Amino acid sequence: MTQSESTFPFVVAVSLFDTPEEQFIFDQPEVMVGRCADADLHIAHPAFSRRQLTIQRIVPRIGRPRFRIVPHATTNPVLVNGIPAVEGSIVFGDVVAVAETRIVLRKARRRSALKVTPLRIALGVIGVLSVAMVTRLALMPVRPGPAMVMPQFKLFYNLPQVSCADATTCIERARTAYTHAKTYTKQAASVPGGWYHATMELYRAHELERQSGRRIAGLENVRAELTTAATSAESIYNDLQFRLARDLRANDPDALRETIAMLVLVVPDEQHPLRQKLNEYLREHPLPPKPGAKR
Repeated sequence: MTQSESTFPFVVAVSLFDTPEEQFIFDQPEVMVGRCADADLHIAHPAFSRRQLTIQRIVPRIGRPRFRIVPHATTNPVLVNGIPAVEGSIVFGDVVAVAETRIVLRKARRRSALKVTPLRIALGVIGVLSVAMVTRLALMPVRPGPAMVMPQFKLFYNLPQVSCADATTCIERARTAYTHAKTYTKQAASVPGGWYHATMELYRAHELERQSGRRIAGLENVRAELTTAATSAESIYNDLQFRLARDLRANDPDALRETIAMLVLVVPDEQHPLRQKLNEYLREHPLPPKPGAKR
């Protein structure tokens, strides 16, 4: 590897929903992204923690540079391509999501055409927007594409009523719900909708314990686990809503088919307003058959 390869700048592109990207160029081993004033990439969005994540550039003795992401312990999780992030490798084009914000690592152009961003300077439009302005932009609907714009719906919009006849019944049902929740949690990394089901079971366990009027042994962490499961489910759901808005704007039937199929798995409640809106959309805009599919 030449010296120029080891120091070649790279681009971090930031966007909100389907808004145009704002691109920032770096030439350093690490880029810390967060809401604090001394972040290398300062994003003034309420979903961001002071130190949300770090992007590392690793230059081996042999081969080209590679990149790693280090998510920090924060309230809102970091997703990479829709999956909760762990410390590990990322490549150009991977989509890093925190709430409505999307961060994509991109290759830089030729060095002669670049102006490298100095370390820890307030960067571009996103870097200097107020929290209120960024929030307003994040909630703006995308511009209508050839078909339609899908409204944004909350995932857990209407939690079910939970009741039990007596304390003994409440405790038994709470333990059963908690056992189911633990099973769904184990499957959540590989089964779409796992976090949704885990959240609903943890919610039932928490409500039944509350109605029993007692502290149930083994359920000491049910409230914290409920928060974790709900946050994970909402992050995956929000990312799919972002993909749906993008696919609708592009009027891409193949991408829409895949995204809608994922949403059906992630939101198993057929009465959910997003599911109903999707059904309405498909009635008015039926997707063409998949190439090669039998008619």
